[in-house]
This record gives sequence, C-alpha cells and structure tokens, in this order.
Amino acid sequence: FALLLLLYGTLVRFNALPGAVPLYFYWAWVVFAPIKRMLAIPAFVTLCLLGAFGNKIIESVVTVGSNHPQNKLYLHDLTGIFVLTDDNVFPAMSYTEPTFDTVYLKQHYHPATYDNIFWNKDGKMKWNYLDAEYTYAIRDAWLAAVKKHPGAYFSHRLQSFLYFLKIRNRPAKYYFAFAWIHKNPYGFTLQRNWLWYVFVYPILAQGVMFYMKPWFWLLLSSLLLSRTSKLKHPILRTPFVVLLVSALLYILPQFFISQTDTEFRYVYWSCIACSLALLIYIFRNRLQPLP
Repeated sequence: FALLLLLYGTLVRFNALPGAVPLYFYWAWVVFAPIKRMLAIPAFVTLCLLGAFGNKIIESVVTVGSNHPQNKLYLHDLTGIFVLTDDNVFPAMSYTEPTFDTVYLKQHYHPATYDNIFWNKDGKMKWNYLDAEYTYAIRDAWLAAVKKHPGAYFSHRLQSFLYFLKIRNRPAKYYFAFAWIHKNPYGFTLQRNWLWYVFVYPILAQGVMFYMKPWFWLLLSSLLLSRTSKLKHPILRTPFVVLLVSALLYILPQFFISQTDTEFRYVYWSCIACSLALLIYIFRNRLQPLP
C-alpha cells in the first residue's frame, strides 16, 4: 500500500520523481534489508525506473491531453535566451505562423512566468502548441540554444527560480490554495456551503504568511538537515534525513522546470516532509526506539 502511494505521488507532479527517490530507497531498505539486504538495491533501481517511465506507461493506456506545459517550458527558456543574447534561437517552423512576433516576445518577456505570453489576449503566438511536430521542433531548438548559450540559460533560470521561491516578487495573484474547480468535460462543479467557508477562509487568510512561500521550506529543510548529528539513534536519524532530502529534491528541480511563480502547489510535499522531520527533531528525546 505504501509503495502504491509512492508511485502515485510520483505521477501527480512533474517535479515529484527527484523527491520520491530517497523514499524509494528507504522503502526498499525497510522491506528487504531484514530479509536479504542485497535485494534492496535492485528493488530501489526498479522503483526509480517505474517512477521515471510511469508516465509513458500510462500514456500507452490512457489518452493524454495537451502537451502545453512542456512546450511552455521550452518557449520560456528560448525567449529568455533570445532576450539576453539577441540571438534568434526559435525554430524555423515558428515563422510559418503569421502571429509569431519577436518584438512582442521582447516587450512581454518576464523571467517569472511565460503565462502572460502563452495565454495572451492580443492574438499573438497562436500556432498549434499541441502539434507533435512543433513540439519536436522547439525541443530541438531548446537543446541547441542551451548548448550555444549556457550562460544566458542559467542566468534566465536563476531569475525564474528566485521568483518561484518568492524571494523576488511581482504584482500578480499568488495561488497558494485552489479552492475551486475549473470547468471540465466531466461536469464536476463546486457547490459552496457553510463547510466550504469554514474550511477555506482560514486558509485564504494565511496567504501573506512566510510559511506560504517556497523559500521558507527550502531554508527550513536545509537548516534541519544541518542538525542531523543531534539525532543519535539511526531509527530516528534515517527517516529524518530521508524526509529532508526528499523535501529538498522536490523543490530544487524547479530551478530547471518552473514556468510560473504564482503556484504554491508544487511545494506541498516539501511542506509535509519537512514538517514531519521537524516533529522528529522536536520530540527526538521522547521518541525512544524499541529495544
């Protein structure tokens, strides 16, 4: 059951696999070490492969919808490199679309997000984002641009990451909670009642707090990890380290894949894992291992 939850969690978020790797290792060690320790390593490798290729396996069974998140990431990086170097790194296929406009890209580029370009209401950049041929074209252009301008790529990524962490801020609505249901083909809707108000309003009121910012959880995880020596017994120390490494690896990949700075949901697991580790640290002297 724990394994199914881990595999499911890996598929929920595109940044989940790095955070799941320490948990895979801990699961394999706990399950197989008492029986035959050598089995833990192949079990760990198998789980990593399942996590890495899980989406591909699901896509072979389930009809997957739009590919716009990955395309948006490629386009965000290409635009950042273009603005920083003035080198037109976009694929030739872009120019087959009449609404493609490099002047518009320069005017509206922001390292924090690509949404204001991708979802623009000015009738620009309206090529078929979901076309597989175009996806391959921008992927190849992205690889070539990163190889040609690594400095500009990392500079753009660093600025994006600082906005994602909310170390830098811009005037935009920050979605730290999603208390609604978007229009969907299944007809699911949200009917607000008294319970919704009782549950949601206290959460929304906390939006300005420091713990609703990703930088806090990145900092707290790092600080707690530096206190590992305070936990003497491995029964407490091992899950403590595993949780904190998982929390860090859940946030750090956003350096490379963040597309917008307004979404806190990509940090939820880090909040949970870091909080559990914090509880272990606080009560470390009371959590006596069994003899």
